[in-house]
Amino acid sequence: MEYVPEIHLAEAAIAELEGDTELVAEKLTEEVAERTESAPSALIDLINLSYKERKAISPDVPELTASYELESRENELGMRLLRAGVVSLALTGQFAQALEELPQISKHEGPAARADVMEPLMTLLTERADDVTFLHYGLAFARQSSSAEAAAVAEIMARRLLDLGFAEQAQSLLQKLALEPENKERRLMMAETALALGKPHNALVELMGLEGSRANRMRAEALWRNGEFSRSGEYMLVEEDMNAAARGFWHSENLDAIETRVPAEDAPFGQVATVTSEISKTSKDPEGLSPLAHARALVESSIGTRGNIADLLSRVTPTENAAAE
Repeated sequence: MEYVPEIHLAEAAIAELEGDTELVAEKLTEEVAERTESAPSALIDLINLSYKERKAISPDVPELTASYELESRENELGMRLLRAGVVSLALTGQFAQALEELPQISKHEGPAARADVMEPLMTLLTERADDVTFLHYGLAFARQSSSAEAAAVAEIMARRLLDLGFAEQAQSLLQKLALEPENKERRLMMAETALALGKPHNALVELMGLEGSRANRMRAEALWRNGEFSRSGEYMLVEEDMNAAARGFWHSENLDAIETRVPAEDAPFGQVATVTSEISKTSKDPEGLSPLAHARALVESSIGTRGNIADLLSRVTPTENAAAE
């Protein structure tokens, strides 16, 4: 059968219109394998498709891309191949080598092109690299990246940095972005970083106007750290976490709220309120008794108070420990 120039590219274009990405990749691969004049462009399309679909590519793709790039270094195709080569290196897990190519992109095409290629590079680093590799390059990126470079990847990178315990670096990334009030997820992460950095007031500022379970729970934690225990309990009531609500009310000495608003069977901590009330009653100084009767009442009150305190401690200690965990 006689070869028809660029037939694979035409078939790939048809497959793309039909949404058949598997066939697109197959036809692009065939075009690359035949080393036609269109092979470099097909290779670029194949790399971009592999990134979009998060599909694996052959380990020899970066080397092949580099060889084509050398042949076309001084023209527009060469620049496209250079950018695609960075993505191919990231797709094959060669993050150090991919980063080494960035100065060439900056030199020939400027910071805008560098920012464009940073998105797939840092996205793949965040999604695929092990923790050590991610932190090695991610921490440097958080510190050194421009706002343009951080814009597309700040949120996913900040999420992983937070999960790994690097709240300060996550905050640094998020602060490179223009914080828009309607961007709920970004504001929630900013509140989370503030809590992780021991700044509950800043967390409350970020949470202003936000609704939902995650916002309520972080708001309750921030209020708790500020010593506003009763308000913290109110938010936990909204979330139907009765034990946490009772804990907040108890610490604020609002025993009536526990008894009237928190079902005892739903909140082990609610039982603490009952014991606390009993202590208050038994520890009162008896009045209107003869000296001997007064002394006997004090002894009985002391015994009852000690018993109630022991009961209180047995209930509070494990509950507090569980809350701390």
